[in-house]
Amino acid sequence: MYGMGFSIRRVIVVLLLLALVIGLVSAQPQILGKWDYGAAFDITASGNYLFVGAGEQVRIYDIS
Repeated sequence: MYGMGFSIRRVIVVLLLLALVIGLVSAQPQILGKWDYGAAFDITASGNYLFVGAGEQVRIYDIS
């Protein structure tokens, strides 16, 4: 009913979706640490300082 072109396109779509799923599974980030002060809404680095906006605070860290 649909023809050979439809079947080939279906196989290509399935293979592309499979490649996407494999790529997403292999790209899982590794957790290196934990922030104990709630959500960090903004992070900016300037020079040797790291500015972290967390809740109602701005925390400043010397990262030199």
